[in-house]
Amino acid sequence: GTVLNGVDILVRDGEIIGLGPDLPRTLAPIGVGQEQGVEVVNCRGLTAYPGLINTHHHFFQAFVRNLAPLDWTQLDVLAWLRKIYPVFALVDEDCIYHSTVVSMAELIKHGCTTAFDHQYNYSRRGGPFLVDRQFDAANLLGLRFHAGRGC
Repeated sequence: GTVLNGVDILVRDGEIIGLGPDLPRTLAPIGVGQEQGVEVVNCRGLTAYPGLINTHHHFFQAFVRNLAPLDWTQLDVLAWLRKIYPVFALVDEDCIYHSTVVSMAELIKHGCTTAFDHQYNYSRRGGPFLVDRQFDAANLLGLRFHAGRGC
């Protein structure tokens, strides 16, 4: 990719609309940068890179992966599922919410700005609003979030 040094970023309503050197001076004669919602960000001494996108996650597993005393390395998938499904049955809305907050915070810490979660745990205990709680977590943290059902 191209590396730009000594440039400013032009932002309109939270969206990057331009990159270039000395944007305030360059754009002032044509009136760009003075309108409402437009900001020139001086990036001198900083590094900017695009937000990463996580396309496959299981957020609820952040809380359940260490609950069962299993040697994960010695189990095939079916044996693991037989042992872990009783733990999955204990998942409720609060577990979904808090494990989603933890998982999203970990992603944000490492540069992700968008995530897709493959939520497949719809236990009786969980109730009908599990994905709603995930959107609550995304709203809390400001992460762009897409939900799906399945593995």
